[in-house]
Amino acid sequence: MNEAVQGGLPRLQRRGSDRDVLVSILVKTLNESGRIEACLRSALRAVRALPAEIIVADCLSTDDTVVRASAFPVTIVRLGDERLRSCGAGAQLAWQYARGTYVYILDGDMELLPGFLEQAIGEMERDPGIAGVGGLVEEMVISNLVFRNRAAARLAHMQPGDVDRLCQGGLYRRAAIEDAGGYFSDANLHSFEEFELGLRLKARGWRLVRLAVPAVRHFGHAQPTLELLLRRVKTGFTRGPGELLRAHVAGPALGSALREYGVFLGTLGWWLAAIAAVLVAPRSPWPLLLLLALALSAPVVMWVRKGSVAAALYAVAAWQVYAFGLLDGFLRRRRDPRARLPSEIIKSASIETRSGV
Repeated sequence: MNEAVQGGLPRLQRRGSDRDVLVSILVKTLNESGRIEACLRSALRAVRALPAEIIVADCLSTDDTVVRASAFPVTIVRLGDERLRSCGAGAQLAWQYARGTYVYILDGDMELLPGFLEQAIGEMERDPGIAGVGGLVEEMVISNLVFRNRAAARLAHMQPGDVDRLCQGGLYRRAAIEDAGGYFSDANLHSFEEFELGLRLKARGWRLVRLAVPAVRHFGHAQPTLELLLRRVKTGFTRGPGELLRAHVAGPALGSALREYGVFLGTLGWWLAAIAAVLVAPRSPWPLLLLLALALSAPVVMWVRKGSVAAALYAVAAWQVYAFGLLDGFLRRRRDPRARLPSEIIKSASIETRSGV
């Protein structure tokens, strides 16, 4: 690379090519009409001092997300086939058009905070072995159990230091993405796409780091907990674990994936054991009674761990839903993740326009 860092701010040496774009902000959207304007304003503020581009990748929104986004100096591309809509498809679609030396993935319901990009780029310039850098995420909507638990949990990958994934946004080095298969995210995945990218990068020897620096504010879904779970079933989100396992079933990352989804796999194992116990019940009822005891004890154990009956019952219910989703996702056919997604350009913004905002 041909950059230098002066005073903490990377300075790009112009070479008269597409790589004059230092940072590409990839914004993935699906019906984000209520948040997209704040999201894009925050992205424009964040890149004000950097040679940058902002690419909105829309997965066929049915509201006026695209219309609202069109008022900003950004490039907008749209997925060409509704059947390919997924969490992984949004990021990959934007990546197809990105030109930056670094790329930042941002959801349409997030706001990027000023100053983070400069610190992240500085960190990556100091250590060429770092593939991606994330920061602290502030959850702004915690009205349901899912986001309330996420905000309260001290997940290892959300803490400062070396991590195995950059959930909820991060800045990545283009060279690392190209080294790890050449595609940003697996468009087959309806969830866990950040974890899958982390698996590929770690397998190639790259590091991922989360800084103790505020990076984004996240305005998640405010709908009731069970409605959100049903929404995730409907959109295919719960199939993500199975789709990821299918992608790595014969690869070196399989062990990490199996550990990640141990509770869902254990739930599937309980189902199989229950079926076997019902078949042998006429000869011996004890296996079935033992399994029923385990089933009844699970909510109690989770109640003790979480300190809430509602949280315990939701956790056990979610295990069943995700276990089924895992099986469903694993059995689905895969599309080559390196294949270009069909798309169309809705609006194109020049680098001169973007760099002047």
